[in-house]
Order: sequence, then structure tokens, then C-alpha cells
Amino acid sequence: ITCPAVGVDCDFDDTTNDCAACCVLDAVYSITNWIFFGVALLVTMFIVLGAFNLLTAAGDPTKVDTGKKYILWACIGFVVAISAKSIPYFAQTLVGLK
Repeated sequence: ITCPAVGVDCDFDDTTNDCAACCVLDAVYSITNWIFFGVALLVTMFIVLGAFNLLTAAGDPTKVDTGKKYILWACIGFVVAISAKSIPYFAQTLVGLK
């Protein structure tokens, strides 16, 4: 990617070129990677918890509903995590680097 401010190629992990747009996008990539990791961890935990509730429900409709809700919200959380991973690409388009 050519930095519009400096006119040189800069990678997002490059620390030698002083390009504000690249620094901002590098920060956005780092933040969204942490968000993705945290949400993916929570999604995994809630799917396991929901499955545990479903397996131990023994016909109790309350526990079945609780397990289904855990899994539903875990899926919604996964969609949020995927959205967090797509934010840097939208930022690149807005800044004009892509």
C-alpha cells in the first residue's frame, strides 16, 4: 500500500515509515484483533454452557430455553466478532488506501 502522505510503500507492521494513516490502521487492526479474540473466547464459553444446559435439562423446559438462548446469543456474538474483523477494511476504504 502506498502511503498518500509520504508516497512510499508501507506495511501495516512497518515501524520505519512515518505514515499517519498506516499508524492509525495498524492500531485499528490491533484493537479489532483483540476484540475478535475476546469475543471468540466468550462465544466458545457460551456455546459450551448452552450445550451443558441442554444436555442436563432432563425435560425441564426452562433449562432447554436457557440453553437455546445461550447458543443463540453466542451466534450473535460470533457475528459481532466477524464484524469487528471487517472494520479495518472499511477504514482502509475511507482513508483511501484501498
